[in-house]
Amino acid sequence: MKIRPLLAVAGIAVGAAAGMLTTKHAARAMVKAGTRGSIIHLLSTAAHFGEASGSAYCAAKAALGGIGLMMSISTPFGSAVMKCR
Repeated sequence: MKIRPLLAVAGIAVGAAAGMLTTKHAARAMVKAGTRGSIIHLLSTAAHFGEASGSAYCAAKAALGGIGLMMSISTPFGSAVMKCR
């Protein structure tokens, strides 16, 4: 198998950045509207177990799980406003 590091890095960056930006804008809209709620990230088992042929996908899914965790405990998007899973 040929490994293409730049392609893998780009895949991780796009996958993680898309989730992060979507979460950020949804959270800001919720704060601005004064609403409470949840932001749910759909991860796959690949985020926890990995796949031989999809390392970038697995890494991006794992990053999205970490982003959700950090946004759940961060201010101003903490538990007083929403849950991010």
